[in-house]
Amino acid sequence: MIRPFILCTALTFAPLASSVSAQTVTLDFLPPQMEPRDICGPLEPEPKADELNADGDDVKLTNLDRIRYLRRDIRVYMDEDAATHFDFINALIGRRGAIDDDFTPVDETFARVDLWLRAGRLEGLQEAGLIESLRAQVSEMGNNQRVTLARFYADGLGVEQDVAFAQELIREAAYGGNARALLEIVRLAQVGTLVEGWDAPLDLTITMAFGGILGGLDRGVCRRAEQIAQAYVKGDVVTANPALARAWFKFAADMGRAESAWRVVEYHLNADAAEQDNVE
Repeated sequence: MIRPFILCTALTFAPLASSVSAQTVTLDFLPPQMEPRDICGPLEPEPKADELNADGDDVKLTNLDRIRYLRRDIRVYMDEDAATHFDFINALIGRRGAIDDDFTPVDETFARVDLWLRAGRLEGLQEAGLIESLRAQVSEMGNNQRVTLARFYADGLGVEQDVAFAQELIREAAYGGNARALLEIVRLAQVGTLVEGWDAPLDLTITMAFGGILGGLDRGVCRRAEQIAQAYVKGDVVTANPALARAWFKFAADMGRAESAWRVVEYHLNADAAEQDNVE
């Protein structure tokens, strides 16, 4: 059994078998043993002006305000109907790219690709050449973006399929410790597709991925612990294990996450009398 927190391991990789069956990996990845503390509890809300009642003649918007409104409107209109509001959302994305220094050209292109996909314009996406343009910007991407681009090329979604390039992106991101890339390697191996140049056993690959997901003791640790719990609930990468899922929800609850605490409560409310623990 593995009790991680920050996973730093000197590894000697053993080669994978030449073919892998589409089976989940049995792995007991346990949460760290820590005393309960309030890391993920709610923050006191900061007072905000009522946006609906603000007088436009008297209130001067800063670029930070504009960026906040643009992010909100892009999200709202995308969720409402990306196809109907396509041109308007596209213009909002361009406006944000013009004023938000943190919204890089790569981010802007990914946002446009997401818009085309959610609007169902798959044929037009390939004609627009957006994903091909991303390939020329790989050096400017983070590892999460590389994994997203890899999936486009692996599936031939909006671009000509290029499995070798997709695997190269995934492998580079995995060697950089990216959890999404590591889990993608496992998923591919489980259906018989091995990523060339990656020789770590699947259980070790998942261990590195889960360790990367968990990260450090900051306010996001509970949400990340819940991701690991959900992996044991779904049972698509690791073998489903209700006890381990419950242990990860309990860890998040002990760190102050109310939603996880309720998952633990639900378990005991529904458990047999012998397993119920009213104190917990």
